[in-house]
Amino acid sequence: MASLQKTAVLLCEGLTGGAGMSYFTTIMVTASFKLTEGQMRQLRRNAHAKRLSLSDYLRAAALPEEKPQSPDVVPKRHPVSGLWYNAAPNQANPSLEEIQEALADFP
Repeated sequence: MASLQKTAVLLCEGLTGGAGMSYFTTIMVTASFKLTEGQMRQLRRNAHAKRLSLSDYLRAAALPEEKPQSPDVVPKRHPVSGLWYNAAPNQANPSLEEIQEALADFP
């Protein structure tokens, strides 16, 4: 089981006090897990080969950057009904039957 320890990291910009100095607080959590000596050596070699710290290497391996998702809503008019619908790539185009069913309750 991973143990967690909160560590506050203070970053300071500027060398003099006053308006030029600002502080940022980031809470870092430590995760620990068990490895064999061979596994640890392999992780360090992999991190070194990519010119990353061990922490940065493990974060990149465990938490890959998410690809930007397509927009949630891409408004477009249906060529038959003229109604607006969501034409985002992850959405299915409405069929004529779905449109007729949606409009059945309207006079």
